[in-house]
Amino acid sequence: MKRALSVLLVLSLLVPLGLQGQERSPELQALDYWVGEWTGTDTEGSMGTIVCKWLGNSFVQCEGDSPDGPVLWVMGYDATEGAYTTAFFFGNGENGAFDTVTLQDGTMTWLINIPTGGQFRGTWVLESQDVMTYKGEVAEEGGDYVVQAELRVTRIK
Repeated sequence: MKRALSVLLVLSLLVPLGLQGQERSPELQALDYWVGEWTGTDTEGSMGTIVCKWLGNSFVQCEGDSPDGPVLWVMGYDATEGAYTTAFFFGNGENGAFDTVTLQDGTMTWLINIPTGGQFRGTWVLESQDVMTYKGEVAEEGGDYVVQAELRVTRIK
């Protein structure tokens, strides 16, 4: 919780300080495809929406309305570390930051190391400029990944 609050505090301070005027790096420009309004359907046919927008020129903020409640995540790039960063918040109070975020060839993968061992992996694949798919998987320590959730989102035009 403290980590998530720290991320929000930093974000709230950076935008008023003028970072919205800085030019986006190529790493941040690679997040452009997220910007827009999306509607999604899971494997059970439940629908939700996701709206993503630039927060200044430094972060992409996405808000979702899913059958399980509201979702908020913020994506950015840490040039010092040479790594993408993502913080998330769920309506049930769950929040945090992903341990590893990679983006390559239209595929973004989020990894969280589970404190009891194992790992959560979320993978977004850009199928086209208007379609993305998502798969959430969990692996026990040393075990294979098991699919927990799948989603297909389509850009609303």
